[in-house]
Amino acid sequence: MNRSATASEIQKVLVVDDEESIRGLFELALESEGRTARSCSSGRAALDLVGRDSFDLILLDLRMPGLSGIDVLREMRRMADKTRVVICSAFIPPMAFVEAVRFGVTTFVAKPVTLNVLRRVVSDALESRWPAPLCSALRLVNEMRHEEALEAISEAKDETNHRACDLWVRLLDGILSNAPKTELAPLGQALGAMVLTRN
Repeated sequence: MNRSATASEIQKVLVVDDEESIRGLFELALESEGRTARSCSSGRAALDLVGRDSFDLILLDLRMPGLSGIDVLREMRRMADKTRVVICSAFIPPMAFVEAVRFGVTTFVAKPVTLNVLRRVVSDALESRWPAPLCSALRLVNEMRHEEALEAISEAKDETNHRACDLWVRLLDGILSNAPKTELAPLGQALGAMVLTRN
């Protein structure tokens, strides 16, 4: 984002993390790119902010006192809030990965994270790692349109032969068919290893 952007174009990002140092680092990275950053230290505070304001992106920790990141995601989607979310966590268990995907998350960042990596992830949260056809399909995941996403990713697989496509197809198919979590966990682990952005 360039600094000459008008007020209506300035992106607003919410940082949700219980560590003050992380919040400060993320705010610095966001504001240095001309974005507006707000932060809070708990899931409950995040839901209060989301209920009162709109954001272009939320950087969400998984492990926090009280409500977890998954709890926040679940409640946001119950409120019909479809703000794009990036999970930023030191450890992402396979089932938490699956649950996050179920609620429309496709971008995951491992902490600790450098400012440069964070800036890149924020700039192209959904599109940073995939061929264009898969990017389009993953937008449908972000909107929780899982059936359409499954069809689009199947088509992207034929077009790109990207190795992530098969894992996305199997994971979404399992989510749609309410497969047992024990069956989905290995898929979450395999796909998580592929999509997790590291330094």
